[in-house]
Amino acid sequence: MLAYIWLLIISNVDGGPQMSLNVPEQMEHDSSSKSGIRSAKEGEYIIAPSLDPGGLDEIGLIRAIADHSSDSVRSKARLQALTAELICKKQRRGALQSDPSVEAHRQLPLSASIANRVRDRTILVTGGAGCIGRILVQRLLQYGPRRVIVISRSPVTRDASVHRLVREAHVDIRDRDSLAAVFARYRPDVVYHLAAQRLPSLGEIQIIDTISTNVFGTRNIVDLSREFGVLQCLVVSTAKAVNYFPSQVYNQTKKLEEWVVLAAPVHNGPAYGVIRLTHVLDNSWLLYKMREGMAKGLVALQAPDVSFYAQRVEEATDLLLNALPLVEVGRARIFSAADLGWPINLLDLALYRIYESRSGAGVYFTGAQPGYEDHIFRGVVDWTAPTRSLPHVLHNAVERRIEDSHHISAVGVVASYAPPCDADILGAVLDELQGEVMGIPIGPIRLRASLYRAVFRLTLHMFSEISPEYLLKIARWGASPAILGLTGTVVTHHRDTLIPLLQSLLPKITLELCLRSGWHGHEWEAFLDAVSEIPELKELVTEWRSSVGHRAISMGAIG
Repeated sequence: MLAYIWLLIISNVDGGPQMSLNVPEQMEHDSSSKSGIRSAKEGEYIIAPSLDPGGLDEIGLIRAIADHSSDSVRSKARLQALTAELICKKQRRGALQSDPSVEAHRQLPLSASIANRVRDRTILVTGGAGCIGRILVQRLLQYGPRRVIVISRSPVTRDASVHRLVREAHVDIRDRDSLAAVFARYRPDVVYHLAAQRLPSLGEIQIIDTISTNVFGTRNIVDLSREFGVLQCLVVSTAKAVNYFPSQVYNQTKKLEEWVVLAAPVHNGPAYGVIRLTHVLDNSWLLYKMREGMAKGLVALQAPDVSFYAQRVEEATDLLLNALPLVEVGRARIFSAADLGWPINLLDLALYRIYESRSGAGVYFTGAQPGYEDHIFRGVVDWTAPTRSLPHVLHNAVERRIEDSHHISAVGVVASYAPPCDADILGAVLDELQGEVMGIPIGPIRLRASLYRAVFRLTLHMFSEISPEYLLKIARWGASPAILGLTGTVVTHHRDTLIPLLQSLLPKITLELCLRSGWHGHEWEAFLDAVSEIPELKELVTEWRSSVGHRAISMGAIG
């Protein structure tokens, strides 16, 4: 999973101290790689420039790699040579001296209150056979629970399963009756829900499985937690769900999953929480594909300027444990790590791994792949006062930060409240989606359309509950002509977000409201011209202009 940066685009992330490249005098070409040179010293391997002239700088080399990436017949040898040149250039100026992913090696201070929530209690963990789930179970056992119930479709590793306090239940979370039998038998006090279809690329292929697991499996967990008197229920989500309207199948299912949790709280029921993780390197599909590419001689990357936040499984489980004492009855909270570290540049990470592996592999650029967002709406985060406080990229602009609780920040956690999600509206939307997805088989186009409609209806409802003044700010942060010019995007890149936003906004606003929200006359006029190119908004914009007077806007009545 890639968590894109909205605050800045990092084209190069240097790692480690500045060091010069020491090339021994006696060298011989390494017969195992056209782009590597083996030193006369035993076991020492360095990257050195090829003998191909050209004198390209780093940007020139990246452009050359991009040019060869689009060739109908990709030149493997040329891409390997260009990659070797690029590694050498970066090392000569002191970059690539250490693994860029070392930035993700962080841990959180653990709350002293965790023990009181775990000791002598029954803890149920779905997805307990996965990378994060296994570590979470091991760490929960250190706090003396009554028992830990692991729900998984796969066998649990021997270390956890042989523990006298661990019970295994091989159950599919989509099977509500079998799941209910587990709840009835063990009566858990705490539920950690980690089970999911977690691969964005697979979500575009296995659409029904992704929807049924991530949405309706979570619905089963949330409902049964209420039915069987669970005290705390925490659901693990992803940074991708921070977007108002994700455009890919996996991201949309995780957004719906969060709404299921956010609509669940009642004053006499469980305390619910959502935990957003960034890219967990320990079970990284990205790193798996990178290793696979190195073995074949070419590593596929989305683009040279993609950077992402990452964490290790230790920090992820720290966050899961720390969130347990922080959930509250009656209103769900969204949690993330407070310190996300410095974002990791994907190209630098690949180059370092190629250098470290001595594989001599090349890189090439593919563009956005199925399952991954291509353009990020900048209005996702709150830019009210960026010089005083940078927005946190795992909490969007409509989620209210909880600032009045010292014990949250003391354990390295950020928490926020999302706008309330109406349980009746959510139930109707999900019932309709379930009928379409689980009924008569339909093709992928109709499946995607059904999922899109569900997310659209809930996004429209969410925006309708937010003040018009604030929606105007969000629209300006994300899609004003000046901002789009800086980011190299156009309004149509953000159509999925802008359609429900403006359908909620335009019927409620006046010229004076636009003025108070920071828009200027010609800026607003240019914005309306641009969004009029979106067919679903053309008539709405025309009606709004007619109601307020198009001439008043063009004469600068709002600034």
